[in-house]
Amino acid sequence: LMDETAKLRKLITKRGTLEILIPLCCTTNPVRYLKFRNTLKGFSSKTLAIRLKELEKAGILKRQSYNEIPPRVEYNLTDKVQELVESVISLLQWMQK
Repeated sequence: LMDETAKLRKLITKRGTLEILIPLCCTTNPVRYLKFRNTLKGFSSKTLAIRLKELEKAGILKRQSYNEIPPRVEYNLTDKVQELVESVISLLQWMQK
């Protein structure tokens, strides 16, 4: 469990992770890849793609792709992460005080 916690903490503190999670925290609707591109200024597409993959692999995000033109990819938080997200929001609120 400690190993899992350490991995999660390392991922959460990586540059861009919170910026990806915050838009997802505020809605139950899926967030499209394009929205992340538009909100993460100064972040390369490659870095964003890597971070999204890491979050998906860690069981934090669910990725849904649609066979459309242009391709559409949407992300949601997994159920197990909802609690984590609420804690992160509390932390951010505390930091703003």
